[in-house]
Amino acid sequence: MQNPRSAKYHGPFLKLAGFRARCGKIAATAACVAGMSVAQAGELSLSWQDNSDNEDGFEIERALPGEDFGLVATVGADAESYLDQAVLAGREYEYRVRAFNAYGYSGYTNVSVGFVPNTAPVVGEIEDISILKGEAMPVAEFSYSDAESSPEDLVVEALSSNLSLVPLTGIAVSLERGTGSVSLTPNSSATGVATITLLVSDGVELTQQTFDVEVKRNLAPTVGSMQAVNVYDGQQVGPVSFTISDSELAASDLTVVGLSMDESLIASESISIGGSGASRTVSFATKPGVSGTTTVRMAVSDGVNTTNGVLTVNITRNAAPVITGLDERYTIEGDGEISGLAFGISDRETASSSLSLSVRSSNSMLVSPFGMKLKGSGSQRTLDVTPNPGMTGTVVVTVAVSDGVHTTEHAFELRVLAPEQVVNILGFSIEQSLAVVEVENREGASFSLWKIHSLDGAWEKVADAEATVGESSTILIDPTPVDSPVCYRVIASE
Repeated sequence: MQNPRSAKYHGPFLKLAGFRARCGKIAATAACVAGMSVAQAGELSLSWQDNSDNEDGFEIERALPGEDFGLVATVGADAESYLDQAVLAGREYEYRVRAFNAYGYSGYTNVSVGFVPNTAPVVGEIEDISILKGEAMPVAEFSYSDAESSPEDLVVEALSSNLSLVPLTGIAVSLERGTGSVSLTPNSSATGVATITLLVSDGVELTQQTFDVEVKRNLAPTVGSMQAVNVYDGQQVGPVSFTISDSELAASDLTVVGLSMDESLIASESISIGGSGASRTVSFATKPGVSGTTTVRMAVSDGVNTTNGVLTVNITRNAAPVITGLDERYTIEGDGEISGLAFGISDRETASSSLSLSVRSSNSMLVSPFGMKLKGSGSQRTLDVTPNPGMTGTVVVTVAVSDGVHTTEHAFELRVLAPEQVVNILGFSIEQSLAVVEVENREGASFSLWKIHSLDGAWEKVADAEATVGESSTILIDPTPVDSPVCYRVIASE
């Protein structure tokens, strides 16, 4: 019996029965085609018909179309299939098989071609972007996937069609398991449109997705001119009207901020902006006691560009009004009044007729607001004061005049005496031709001496009567010698 291992092969004894392609999970392996940096493996199942009975095994060789075959695997005797797990999806491979034993090799089988199906990656749509020059660029978000590859194994790149607007250095792509974003930084001085092309590759197929980025020209806002204003120190100024507009935005979307160019003349915190839309106003206060020229700046912004409107303010130091002709104090008898008390008002910068005049009482129980009346016009004015009936005491009456910036006040004391009362005389005598009258003291009262020379005459007040106040009584002496019949009385005033 012939030793089967010493037998010679006589002609081809193998025939490839064909192959089956099995697509599994693609993963990077060490069995990569020479020259490729990343390999994504699929599977091809190869089968053949074993026509011999003396082989030691089979060699499986593989080649890319047009290239040389190379050994990829060796399997044992009686094998009729091989699973190649080092193939790339989307690639075509050629296979051939030969048997071998200790005495040599058989011929090769026919060449069989295998192909692992591959689908292109899928990239979600990306919305176009349109902004004004200088505005913040929104981030473009997208989704990506592949039927045969995991997101981590896909290669994603982005290109710009307008490098003067969006240079490649201004494109940043971020990826995270199937979702991505494109951050763009356009040239700050450029406007126009750039098409951004997103490229997603699985190593075989390439998918493109595009979106447009438009950077529009952004003109600065405009501010209407304002005439200079002439004002005084310590004055509330405004509202002063001005207009604003913008080529790209509605006027209502613009922001306006007021700023003083000289805080020593006008405090920025006193500036307020009013109005709406295109019609705006500015109000402010000048500081008291200052003079000079400054500007109030209205900064109008569209969020990118700022235009400054300027209001020139000329400040003159304003002299306060003047009040003349009023004394420091007045006294009236009970149930009396002041009528036609004359005084003058004036101002260096303001006509007297334009001055504001007012009067107030420190004690409305004694002198109410209704008991004071200002009269006259121009620089000549009068004041009537009528105390409330039956009321006595002291009140401070203040007359105030204002030019709208400064106010000057003059306060005077008004004493309202109690009605006079005739008091009983304790004693009367003539000493050295002088009349001596004694009356009982009254707390808080003063005494006046009066005399009359005939029944049809008039009572006369003894103007220079000498008064001596004792512990319980007061002595009043008429300094005029008595040389004719005379009658005296004493009146107490509280």
